[in-house]
Amino acid sequence: LPTSTLSANSIIMTMLMVFAYGADGFANAAEVLTGRAIGARQLDQFYSACRATLLWFFIASTLFALIIFTMETQVIGLLTDIDSVISETRLYWPWLLVLPFVASWNFMLDGIFLGAGKARAMQYCMLFASFLIFLPCWYLARPLANHGLWLAFCFFHAARTISMAMVYYYYSRKQLWIKD
Repeated sequence: LPTSTLSANSIIMTMLMVFAYGADGFANAAEVLTGRAIGARQLDQFYSACRATLLWFFIASTLFALIIFTMETQVIGLLTDIDSVISETRLYWPWLLVLPFVASWNFMLDGIFLGAGKARAMQYCMLFASFLIFLPCWYLARPLANHGLWLAFCFFHAARTISMAMVYYYYSRKQLWIKD
């Protein structure tokens, strides 16, 4: 990849890391609240904590996306003043608008699963998303160059979210969150 593309990717990843640090705050809250509920064997509190943290995180994700959308020039200007990098970053900037909504759910589910002591299920979802979704998608999307990489990254996060949501649903339906 050209240097300007790598620099643009670095800027977008920097913004994603800012988002991820905020996401971790909500995921940590979910982890503590769900862990407390599971420890007290209070499934209604567990579901209440899940709903509350997911709602607030969705609101925060929306605000982040609005800031990114409305302040694109200012945000990019904070991170570079090189014209070729600015134009390249703008080319890939739409991925930054999509990724918080795709990735936010799996970040929150990470907190829920960790709080409930279900790290192994989370691990299997991560392995599934990495090896069966990201790698094949990235390989097939190589003709799209850097857009293909971002597409594969979105599919990875979507696969994590969908697989973890399916496990969440399964555990809820079978009442497996609290084991005897």
